[in-house]
Amino acid sequence: MNVIKVLLVAFLSFTCSAQEALFDRVLGTEPAKTLDTLVADFENNFLKKNYPDLQTTDAYRQFLMDVRNENQFAFGISKEARKRFATSTLRYKVYKYPDSVWILPNSSYDRIESDSISILRSDFPYIKARYKYKLADGSYEYTYSRGGNIELINEAKYDSIIAAALKQPEFNTVGSYMQALEAINHFSPFLTKFYEVKLSSGFLHPYMAGAFVTRGADLEDEVIRKIIVLEFAY
Repeated sequence: MNVIKVLLVAFLSFTCSAQEALFDRVLGTEPAKTLDTLVADFENNFLKKNYPDLQTTDAYRQFLMDVRNENQFAFGISKEARKRFATSTLRYKVYKYPDSVWILPNSSYDRIESDSISILRSDFPYIKARYKYKLADGSYEYTYSRGGNIELINEAKYDSIIAAALKQPEFNTVGSYMQALEAINHFSPFLTKFYEVKLSSGFLHPYMAGAFVTRGADLEDEVIRKIIVLEFAY
């Protein structure tokens, strides 16, 4: 019986190591290093300050439930960690930002672009954004988004609206973070379901944080912790 237990522990350790190695490799060397730093800061600063009486795993569990219930935290993510994320390549593996933004007077000024997304008729001004992707062969691909009717906004404020839109993140469905989630989704039923949810939803509602607790996520697993930090802290 003891031999079986030892073999089981060894197998689980190997599986977790293989899972983390694959996740980090697909995410990318530099982004993975940045994420390791952010997780360490999250555990050693944020969790310890907000849950000083809890062990790390229990603190993760309580954090997730507090996020689900939209509770306020006494201490936030450190400024140093936020700056590190904001200036890192990891940021662009998780999110995408438009490289161009326009405000069109109405849909007659628009056209179907290379992404072949159809245009909905609008008689009011709206925001159109373009996202640029560099492909493996060095060429570029573009996608577009449209929305945000602004018929009640003074035209004098258009410049500030465009400036704000250029800084507005969207979930990067083709970034290496999503690719890493796809690569490891077969390691557990939870990861499989989580990947399916991310694929269909992109950004997660805070209520989804509770699923990590109720749907059997291993909160001691390093990859699960990395996912939690990216999804609910940054």
